[in-house]
Amino acid sequence: MAAASVFGDRRGVVRVDRAGDALAFALDVGRDFSHSSNFALFELLPRLPALVLDVAWLVEGRDAEDLPEGLLAGLRLRHLDPAAAPDAAAWLRGGAST
Repeated sequence: MAAASVFGDRRGVVRVDRAGDALAFALDVGRDFSHSSNFALFELLPRLPALVLDVAWLVEGRDAEDLPEGLLAGLRLRHLDPAAAPDAAAWLRGGAST
């Protein structure tokens, strides 16, 4: 699927669509998902407080017996502020979150 990208042979990216003020990325998680997602998140980090992110996980069906495809989960993330995020390392240790 990544070979069908509108950007040519760009690993991990399947499709990018823009509709009004929304930008949708379809990613093939089987091909270099971490690089694609990490790059996108790093570039968007300064803009996160102004964004509303809709994220969904879809099980892709490639054969007729695998259809219809199914949505596993979806969530909306609004106005994330990385500067206000708790200290994850301290939280994992069971300590204070600030």
